Amino acid sequence: DLAKAEQGWHFGAMHTQPEQLRDFKIEDMANTMQMVAPKLWSLVLGLSGVGTQHLLHPPTSALESNSEGECWAEDEEPAGAEDVSVRQKRQRRIQRNMFARIRTVVILSILMQSRDPRCNALQSTMGIFLHSCNAPEKLTKVLSRMGISISLSSIHRAVHSLSRRSCQDIQLRGRLLLNSYALDNFDVLLKVLIHTTDGAQGGLVHLTSAALFQLQQVTLEDLPCSKLVWERSDLNPHATNP
Repeated sequence: DLAKAEQGWHFGAMHTQPEQLRDFKIEDMANTMQMVAPKLWSLVLGLSGVGTQHLLHPPTSALESNSEGECWAEDEEPAGAEDVSVRQKRQRRIQRNMFARIRTVVILSILMQSRDPRCNALQSTMGIFLHSCNAPEKLTKVLSRMGISISLSSIHRAVHSLSRRSCQDIQLRGRLLLNSYALDNFDVLLKVLIHTTDGAQGGLVHLTSAALFQLQQVTLEDLPCSKLVWERSDLNPHATNP
């Protein structure tokens, strides 16, 4: 049941959408796995060395919440040694429980992908994350063979799909005429192991980046003068009223 398409964990690399990455959460997978296959969840969780009596409904984001609380607590008055010890034990227990749930999700995700290669939501997200971190290809290949990531070719297809969707979104947003464009010139030095006669510039490349920013709280009715300004602009080669 966990590997069925109805669960929403079939992640097609060729049709990857930004919403799939944005909406992916480990805690959602953990809650669904625990609800759909409670016996299997308890078995894997028990094999990880953590009891299930305190893990019926534990928040996997508790560590982040408590870490933020610790930052605020630094400005408060120091507590007694006994209170600090109790708090540290509680933090370690929350962290241990959270990691146990994450390990269980990873193990079950590997088993689900072994049963159905299309059930690879965790692996696809991990593969795209490795690509965004510029991880070495050897590391990606090792994690792919371990069942934790998708293959390099699948990662490239997913990135191509995301890039295509990004271009479409930029085109649609640009047609709204409610955006500002920013250009930036920068230099990149490409280091090479062996210099050739073709590399006369020493690997220095001059590039230009562009960014599209949406104008906040601005409508077309607020910009009736933009056409007139463009007609009188010195940058307009077809200016009718310079």
